[in-house]
Amino acid sequence: MGTVVVVLVIAAAIGFFVLKQMGGNDLPTPQAAPAAPKGPKRHWLVGRGGEIDGKSWHIGNRKVTVGRAASNFVQVNAGEVSRQQCQLLAEGDSMFVVDMTSSNGTLVNGKPVQKQQLNEGDVLKVGDAEMVYRAEGEFGDNAAWQPKQAGAEVNKTTRAMTADQARQLALSHQLYEHHGQDLAKAAAAMGVSEAEFQALLDQ
Repeated sequence: MGTVVVVLVIAAAIGFFVLKQMGGNDLPTPQAAPAAPKGPKRHWLVGRGGEIDGKSWHIGNRKVTVGRAASNFVQVNAGEVSRQQCQLLAEGDSMFVVDMTSSNGTLVNGKPVQKQQLNEGDVLKVGDAEMVYRAEGEFGDNAAWQPKQAGAEVNKTTRAMTADQARQLALSHQLYEHHGQDLAKAAAAMGVSEAEFQALLDQ
């Protein structure tokens, strides 16, 4: 038994020596594959002049509309802009603009179009608003989300005000009944003038 152990120890030592000579301790540690770099974003409109100057809209592969209504992805209120003026849609790597039978037409580089492929640097005009088409790049924040975020904040504030008004209204009626419909006492208990208290009751 002792002989077998000695043989195994010697074999292990020889194996370690061989690996050392072959550079076994210097084997490379597996590395995770680097993440593929993200390419530039495709299809932008960049505002030129007026209130939209410098604003940018990332269209990407979306199918979107342009017009004065808040429901449009690109909302503009410059001059005679229809509620839905035109549509932008990607077909493969190309971007097209399609006029939606607008009353004053959609222009690309000064010419009215029905359906037109946009090329780098083309100027899309709706009403008095001009936007330059950029095939790819980074042009700042997407202006399409700004009104939506602002609208969400307005709705949130409106809901909060409505809830607060409802609580005040309920409290005014409770105090009015509690004080035997004595307007002066109920108003004093609520910390408002009699006129303010009466206005609450009248709602």
